Amino acid sequence: MAYEYENDVVAELTSLGMEYNSNAHYEMADEVKEVYAKAKAFDEILNVDYIVTPDDYAHEVTKIVNKYKEDK
Repeated sequence: MAYEYENDVVAELTSLGMEYNSNAHYEMADEVKEVYAKAKAFDEILNVDYIVTPDDYAHEVTKIVNKYKEDK
């Protein structure tokens, strides 16, 4: 997935929120951030070596998910 438009989309929605004094635009900006965070986590999870033991795999996936939850 390409992330080149992430900041532009969030900035535009935030700008519209300020221009129209609209909470809906701010909420959409938050949702876009969440979608990008989930996509980044998913892309990173796809790169985890799944041949390791199930416990190691689960630990790596949990670390990735927690990292992106904190960034949100």
